[in-house]
Amino acid sequence: MLRQVPDRVLNSEFFDDNLLPPIRSDFSIVKGIIENAQDKEIESLPIGITCLYGVDDPVVRKEDMVGWKRYTSGKFRCIGYKGDHFFLYEKNNISKIVSLIKHAECF
Repeated sequence: MLRQVPDRVLNSEFFDDNLLPPIRSDFSIVKGIIENAQDKEIESLPIGITCLYGVDDPVVRKEDMVGWKRYTSGKFRCIGYKGDHFFLYEKNNISKIVSLIKHAECF
């Protein structure tokens, strides 16, 4: 399972008053964007896309990431890193990704 928020946080007044309202708003916005996008043909852009994912992610698979290819007529690549959905927390991955960006290898 993904790293979950501890019960003591989820059941707190702070969460209910300060975190839950913006989370609900964000999901509402995303839902609207998705519903709108499903009704329209989305054109591909002439830019490169590099997708990063965790090879052990129980939610997002490589096949899901490869789906982003439809949004570009430019270069596309998909790079898997050791780890799950939170692969960015892996110490070795951070240096590899920083190097990728630093050397403009991400297109």
